[in-house]
Amino acid sequence: MSVGERLRAAFARDDFEEMIAVLDPDVVWLSCPEPGEETPICRNRAEVRDMFEWHIAEGRRALPEIVAEGPGTIVVEMKLRAAPGEDLHQVLSVRNDRVVRIQDCAHRESAMIRAGLA
Repeated sequence: MSVGERLRAAFARDDFEEMIAVLDPDVVWLSCPEPGEETPICRNRAEVRDMFEWHIAEGRRALPEIVAEGPGTIVVEMKLRAAPGEDLHQVLSVRNDRVVRIQDCAHRESAMIRAGLA
């Protein structure tokens, strides 16, 4: 089963552990910085897990949906529950059946360009 298929199944079941399982142990996540702040970076699976758990504890949940796929890349629309209408997409870079990089993008257009799908 491909990473995209695994993620779709995990998203449909809201299966947090499967979402984490597709991450490479050395995954890098570059988040969107707040104005005037440096870009938050997670540098491994444990840090990404901690960040996801923090967001969940803060009531920041999402309904992720894969909106595009290409060779080695997946674009996910996050559909933030706490901030309807806020546009957040993630570009996932895939290598050897693992997500090795997550890049937050403020808009679908910028995510599609970053993923090389526009």
